Amino acid sequence: SNSNSNSNSNSNSSNHNSKNTFSLEFISIMIQTLNLILLTAAELHELRALLKESFHVSSPTHKSDRDVFVSLFNCWCHNPVATFSLCLLAQAYDVSFALIKKFADLEVTVGFLMQVDKLVQLLESPIFVHLRLQLLDVE
Repeated sequence: SNSNSNSNSNSNSSNHNSKNTFSLEFISIMIQTLNLILLTAAELHELRALLKESFHVSSPTHKSDRDVFVSLFNCWCHNPVATFSLCLLAQAYDVSFALIKKFADLEVTVGFLMQVDKLVQLLESPIFVHLRLQLLDVE
């Protein structure tokens, strides 16, 4: 009888873990989708502009812009490539660099590589023109 209750609790535990894994995978896919919308939807131009200003201390709305970045960052952390692209968009290059160093520790999956490929395509789009221009700046 005691061994039955142990096996039941173990199976409940493994069911619970598989639900958590599914949930994290779902969250990651959802963040990937929301990130693509953030980067490409014309309707979110103002949000992208706000994020670009979130690390400029001279901006009069610096504090509230930074709060928006932090809120998105906390959600975006469930997907490494989305988090990296958010940091590039917000010109948070120190955080971007730290993330790139952490990528070396990640398991490289086909899905991860596909997301990186999509980001590279987006880096060539008008959304990241500021980044490309900054890369050309010698200072």
